[in-house]
Amino acid sequence: MVVVLRCLPVLCKVLFVIKERLARIDQEVAEEDIRLHQEFLSKKSRIEHAEKKRADPVNDSEMVDDLFGNLDASSDSYEGMGPQAFQVIIFIVLLA
Repeated sequence: MVVVLRCLPVLCKVLFVIKERLARIDQEVAEEDIRLHQEFLSKKSRIEHAEKKRADPVNDSEMVDDLFGNLDASSDSYEGMGPQAFQVIIFIVLLA
């Protein structure tokens, strides 16, 4: 009986640590469930979007725009002088 009473504080501490660990595991499992559910919904949405696009008739110009974006709008940002290395190469070619 005396041994049990001496071990009681240690056992209480061990049980408390186990209880905390179980609570952390439950929290991690709940967070993982939420993450997996969000991933599932995202994949489901992408599949539904792909199925809708597959059902639509194919237009060549729209397909090119989908793949490469609108090249006409982005070409304005590349006007002007090229990188310094290209300028040197052009200068060398012009001298030759």
